[in-house]
Amino acid sequence: MADSIEELKSKLEILTKDKEELKSKLDAHVELLDETLRHSDTVIVDSTEDFRINAVLGPYDQVFHEHRDKFKHGGNLMKIVYATTKNIIDQDELKLHSNTNEAKNLEQKIIEFMQSKRNEILLKVVGETIKGEPFILIWRMKRFGRYFRSFFTSIPANLILDKISEKHEQEIEFLKRRGEYLVEFSSDGFIILDKVGKITFISRNARKALMAQNVKRLMDADVRGRLYREIFVNDNIEEINRKLEVNKRVFSTNQAESFIKKSPDGDIHFSIYPDQNEFGDVQGLVIVTSLKPTMISNELEQKVKRMSTAVQKMQSEKTYADERIKELDYNQHWMMKKMEESNQNIKLLHKSLKQLYNYLENMPIPICIIDLPTLKYEFVNAKMHEWMNTKKTDVVGKRDEELLDKDLIIELNGIFKETIKTMQPIKLKYKDYTILQMAFTNEKNLPTRLIRLIY
Repeated sequence: MADSIEELKSKLEILTKDKEELKSKLDAHVELLDETLRHSDTVIVDSTEDFRINAVLGPYDQVFHEHRDKFKHGGNLMKIVYATTKNIIDQDELKLHSNTNEAKNLEQKIIEFMQSKRNEILLKVVGETIKGEPFILIWRMKRFGRYFRSFFTSIPANLILDKISEKHEQEIEFLKRRGEYLVEFSSDGFIILDKVGKITFISRNARKALMAQNVKRLMDADVRGRLYREIFVNDNIEEINRKLEVNKRVFSTNQAESFIKKSPDGDIHFSIYPDQNEFGDVQGLVIVTSLKPTMISNELEQKVKRMSTAVQKMQSEKTYADERIKELDYNQHWMMKKMEESNQNIKLLHKSLKQLYNYLENMPIPICIIDLPTLKYEFVNAKMHEWMNTKKTDVVGKRDEELLDKDLIIELNGIFKETIKTMQPIKLKYKDYTILQMAFTNEKNLPTRLIRLIY
């Protein structure tokens, strides 16, 4: 008899040691799962065939933030999706039946999936927030026995569009500044006018050719937004009207013109070109001025030099544009790669959850996980089913009051507040068993689940 007692004590010590090791591994897995979910943008929802929510994992308050309170009370999943997206048609269904009235709504598609033998369905629902910001809700539903698990990811469309728009605006502004910088090195002068004749750009050489050199205040002034005629302070009325008449004809006929004006420093050649938009409409004028000093005899040589400079600039701009196109292609490939990495992370999360539940399912002691604040069973392993004398389909989604003895429920209720308050493991002696219970928190330090072990 004494030998039997010693053997039992020895086995008890071994079991106790194994239990501590298992507990340590379980804690590590739970911590890994909690950390993964904290940095994930995927919400996992378990529901029944009538869309009643049993359990929720992940940042549901971010994806369904306008209707997050409905998850706390086990609401109807389909109603929450309708309320969040304000849309009842799947995007793929809408494309398929864009010219007919045969498109199926979300509930029809989900019910058909539930009644079929398929294990998975993917939906893309276009929604709009209260502020009018569009987004795409990716909804992947999988079959798990008699209940269904949904994976939700929300992708804000405005975020992508704003980033692309901001990038393009920066590139356009850079090209504009670079063009103005290159123009300043040209021997010609450049002036750009809008449709009402106001100056939007004028280069330094254009100032030198057109403005009086002795009026330094005007030479250094910011004349953008001023009328073109206002910079000719030394010209008579007839000369100014002549320039304006040429500008008017180019604007109305959409044909370039040129003329020469005599000056003490030489001949000033004016070339006026219509500035067209993408539709071919004239939205302004581009005036190129070229001063030909009287002492220069080889006019042809100077013209060739200017043309050569212009060709070099055009070649430089073409090279730069080719590099920008390559960079944009690279950025597109990079974005596609990032999206693929995100999908891989989601798959890894799903795999980790499955591994954790499989691990807990095969542990030699009764273990269950209870959702907070609903107090509904989220997971129950095989040993817990044996201890509770229940079937798998009779436990998940129910509370202690529906499954346990009244005396045990009173004892568990007595340690519940202490578990939440201390966030430490709490033991309870009940009959021949010891019940160990502790709570886990999310990233906001709020308790989200209870884990209960019985030995």
